[in-house]
Amino acid sequence: MNFKSDFFRVDRFNSYNVNHLEALKKITNDKGINKYFTNLDFAFYEVTQNYRLQGNYLVYLKNVNIGFIRLIEGDNYLELQYGILEEFRNKKLSILLLNSIIAQLSKYNVDKLVLYIKDDNIPSIKTANKIGFEVEKENIDEKIYTKKLR
Repeated sequence: MNFKSDFFRVDRFNSYNVNHLEALKKITNDKGINKYFTNLDFAFYEVTQNYRLQGNYLVYLKNVNIGFIRLIEGDNYLELQYGILEEFRNKKLSILLLNSIIAQLSKYNVDKLVLYIKDDNIPSIKTANKIGFEVEKENIDEKIYTKKLR
């Protein structure tokens, strides 16, 4: 699922693409992203060919990489993980990005979108709440947020 919206271009990660590798290096060196994601560079190389949506994607704004999304398929739901590079945070881009993704997913047979958010990740909690995600379950140090898509 590669797509373009009014704001973003989202490309499935390609380990043979030099530009994608450079973007991945920047993402994995971002301290804010590393706070919430471990082994992200390894996760980008997972084989995902057998899934229609599952995979790792790079997000571009005006041809500049601003972060990533990762989709993990379940039974009629998608878990979404995302990270915005430090220089692009606090600009409401995560709200625009998630709304763009939700609009794209309406073309697929996905019942709900799931976010696992650590309790100390206040910006992601605010973003999830602003776009209509609700807490479905509470774990020790994180909450599971869901949004019905259909």
